[in-house]
Amino acid sequence: MTALYHTVLADFRERTRRYSFLVVLGLNLYLGYLVYVGKFTARLGNYRGVGNSAWVGSTMTMTCTLLLMMFGFYVIKNAIDRDRTTGVGEILATTPLTRIGYLFGKLLSNFAVLTSMLMIVAASGAVMQLVDPGSGSFDLWHLLAPFVYIGLPTMLLTAAFAILFESIRWLRGGLGNAVYLIMITMSLPLAMETKRPIFDFVGLNLFETSMKTAALAQFPGAKLNFNLNPEFFPGLEQFQWDGIEWTWAVVQPHFFCVGLAFFITMLAVPFFDRFDPSKTKRRVKKTPVDSNNGMVRSLAETTPYHLSHLAAVRSVFSPVALLLAELRVMLKGFHWSWYVVQLGLIVASLAAPFEIARTYILPVAWVWPLLVWSKMGTRELRWNTSQIMVSCPYPVSRQLPVAWLAGITVALVAGGGIAIKALILGQFSYLAAWLTAALFIPTLAMTLGKVSGTNKLFEVVYMTLWYVGPMNHIVPLDFLAASPEAITTGVPLYYAGATALLIPIMFAAGRHRMGT
Repeated sequence: MTALYHTVLADFRERTRRYSFLVVLGLNLYLGYLVYVGKFTARLGNYRGVGNSAWVGSTMTMTCTLLLMMFGFYVIKNAIDRDRTTGVGEILATTPLTRIGYLFGKLLSNFAVLTSMLMIVAASGAVMQLVDPGSGSFDLWHLLAPFVYIGLPTMLLTAAFAILFESIRWLRGGLGNAVYLIMITMSLPLAMETKRPIFDFVGLNLFETSMKTAALAQFPGAKLNFNLNPEFFPGLEQFQWDGIEWTWAVVQPHFFCVGLAFFITMLAVPFFDRFDPSKTKRRVKKTPVDSNNGMVRSLAETTPYHLSHLAAVRSVFSPVALLLAELRVMLKGFHWSWYVVQLGLIVASLAAPFEIARTYILPVAWVWPLLVWSKMGTRELRWNTSQIMVSCPYPVSRQLPVAWLAGITVALVAGGGIAIKALILGQFSYLAAWLTAALFIPTLAMTLGKVSGTNKLFEVVYMTLWYVGPMNHIVPLDFLAASPEAITTGVPLYYAGATALLIPIMFAAGRHRMGT
């Protein structure tokens, strides 16, 4: 138990000192503030609750738990990988610490990191209610109870998913990041449609039912459509809602998350390799060596040679050759089936009707190369080749633009099917929007890669933008112009401007990374 305690404590201290922890915590606190002042609120038609402790605690719990479940996952999904890359894991493997003990230690440290963020938000809500003289009645338990009964079990479940995804080899990288985000975003509509408490990780159904009951008792016949909106509605009528009565029947489905978290952690045990090098490193084929001191004999038989001076070589910059080399490196390591799927999407874009290709096929065609783009700007740090890149002539003014152009080339080819169809049909306004998106995606990838030094930031930002915008037809975020409204409202112009703003940031971050 002592070893487990110190493992959890050391891991917690290390994670809370990172910038990613502070960034997500800052976003959570800001979101909590928006909830408190009513700019991000639970709304039932034209009604909302009085700002008492129950209302503040419940709305903060829903929004902040959802944020941590989606983005806090990426803060904690590196505990095992850090031990693997630093070599600490192999040291721990020589100790009596078992696989189960190690994984449960990581589970507890993940849970502690997420819980600390959640509880800081809860404390900020209490402070704001005490300081603000115009707020509703203050009751500490009514404020904290939603965090305890809804937030904490969900944080434990999120921590367990991070352990499972790190233990399974093919889910450790960018694919796992995308799979988790899709899984979470699909679970929210499932919870709202099925009304099953075991799927209601954030408590949306629970709070909606209770709030509607209280609102209908005070405003009979009112139309109460539940929404959690990042908008300010000053004209909403208020109703008195005193919170949830936390009986065992109410709490039990949410404590199901606790059992599910332990089950998921146990499920990760057989996949965890316990830092065995034979399971993570490719075997190097040994060169046969002659017996009887073959190495000594080879040295003894070496004949000296006189080498002539090398002729001076003039360095010639070939952008095309460098672009082809960047593309080879960028596309290296993908299975042949990946190329088959991408080719199939290109052909489908050409064969399908224009509206179907625009609305459904192109978004898939431009999310398929996600793992290609997410590596942009991070390869030097990942493979420790920054010093080699610095020694090359003009690493920022030559290497960086060509690498960026390689990402644009991937975007142009991946979405080329619908571009050809748009050209044939004379859809020139859409073609301009398509070209804007083809420039925006690699620019965003390279900029976020250079700024953060990791592929996670782009994967999370892009997948969120892709799911909310083109897939759910939220027009301001439809950077792919999947709906005609995006073009008529001038959305591509905003993303063209965003691309222009990202380019100087990309070069500045590149110079900073290269130390030039």
